[in-house]
Amino acid sequence: MWAKNGKSFEEKGLTQQNAFGCAMKFLFTPSDKTLEISPELFRKVLDPNAFVIGIHIRVEDEIFMEPKYDNQLKVDDFQIYWDTAASMEKEAREEQQVIWLFSSSSSTLRKKAKER
Repeated sequence: MWAKNGKSFEEKGLTQQNAFGCAMKFLFTPSDKTLEISPELFRKVLDPNAFVIGIHIRVEDEIFMEPKYDNQLKVDDFQIYWDTAASMEKEAREEQQVIWLFSSSSSTLRKKAKER
């Protein structure tokens, strides 16, 4: 792609050295519409002094588990996720606020994790 379009990219200021960073910024910068969903949450997690740890556990579908077993899920069954997040938390600088974000396909697991 670069061989074919490199000259026109470079005319617009995109070089092989900055292309990756530019693509990452484009992919991971939320749109204004997204920011409107929960302004307070995004303000916190996009703060440069925030150390954000995200955990997503997908369990409630026919690929991983039948939904009828959802009420039998135990938060402790997923202890490795909590342990990993806790070890990551130690990497935060002293001045950083640590924020944990948790999501799951299982409403039962979300509820139990919140109680924890």
